Amino acid sequence: MATRAVAEKDRDTGKWQSFPERKQYSKRLAVDERTSVNSVTLMDVLSTIQESTVIIKIDIEGFECKALHEYLLLPNKPKYIPYIHVEFEWIQRAHTRNTDCPQYRTFLQGFFDSGYEAYAPNRTSYEDLTKYVYQNVFWKHKTAKDVPYLEKLQLSSEIPF
Repeated sequence: MATRAVAEKDRDTGKWQSFPERKQYSKRLAVDERTSVNSVTLMDVLSTIQESTVIIKIDIEGFECKALHEYLLLPNKPKYIPYIHVEFEWIQRAHTRNTDCPQYRTFLQGFFDSGYEAYAPNRTSYEDLTKYVYQNVFWKHKTAKDVPYLEKLQLSSEIPF
């Protein structure tokens, strides 16, 4: 698994700065009753996949909460998803605005209740996910194999996660 860096650390200030090309994806699409948008749900996508195991990398600018919520709340999952990689910063920002993810705590609890462990890149608790903003969160199901890439990230302080 590879992730594209979306920010770099300023050598003088030590703060993370977003790359300018990243900002083009930050604008929201204005949709009203005159606009038609075709969409599918995660459950629609999963129903078309014949394999029983699926790995998800999802990046839909803060709407991951809405996309994953239904799956996380299901007591009997239709597919085994051992790993879910999510750009989490947008979800947390949406939560603070109480717009795209108004049930943020229920969303988080859904991961933990479904047997997932959070890594950002080190193991991260529910409490930390409610206090701190993380750029990315890698969710690993407790029955999934360890991921060498994740272990490498945990040892490196240079890679923004």
